[in-house]
Amino acid sequence: MESIFDQLRDYGSYIRDPKMDGFTQFGAKQKLYKILWETQRQIDMCPKFVGEKEWVEQNNCAMQHK
Repeated sequence: MESIFDQLRDYGSYIRDPKMDGFTQFGAKQKLYKILWETQRQIDMCPKFVGEKEWVEQNNCAMQHK
């Protein structure tokens, strides 16, 4: 799982790097959008679980404060 997060951080780093050209930056951002959309699609197809709503709210709040 960490390798997934590492790759996402790399894409973010490429996008914010002022030494990168816009073509490379936009390509990395497109990949992030595709990952976002597919992740949301997969989550939407999953069943709901007991305690899920609370877990999502707690962790979403924690992520916003990082």
